[in-house]
Amino acid sequence: MWTLLILKLLASIFLMFASTMIIDWIFSGSAWARKYYAHAPNIWRPLESGDPSATERRIIRTSLLVTLGFCIAFALYYFVMRPGLMFAHPLSRGLATAISLWLIVPLPLIITQHLYVKYHRATTLLQLTSWLAKLTGASLIMTHLF
Repeated sequence: MWTLLILKLLASIFLMFASTMIIDWIFSGSAWARKYYAHAPNIWRPLESGDPSATERRIIRTSLLVTLGFCIAFALYYFVMRPGLMFAHPLSRGLATAISLWLIVPLPLIITQHLYVKYHRATTLLQLTSWLAKLTGASLIMTHLF
């Protein structure tokens, strides 16, 4: 039973990763999307055309790891939050939901923006901390009220 569950989990992570890679390429990496980058050239981090530089390869590699982390977090959230599986206490379920949602939504978005847009590291850290605090606060309120 556990073997089948783990295989399904790994297959779902692989399929999510492959589909998000294709979606990222369609909306951000294809030639028709790159022509719009010229409208605000001072916003984007400089990426060399042709043979990618070491910086561009590092950014792409980090972006791939963020995407893989998103897929793993989403699959684990979906698996763990199934009814009756874990987190019987409402507070732990609420905090698990807050952390999972933070890993699934704002973390990949903000880190990916930081990779491609000229943000200061402190701004990125403040945005990440702000979203974690918002989600944790919301989960504590919901846990207390319900």
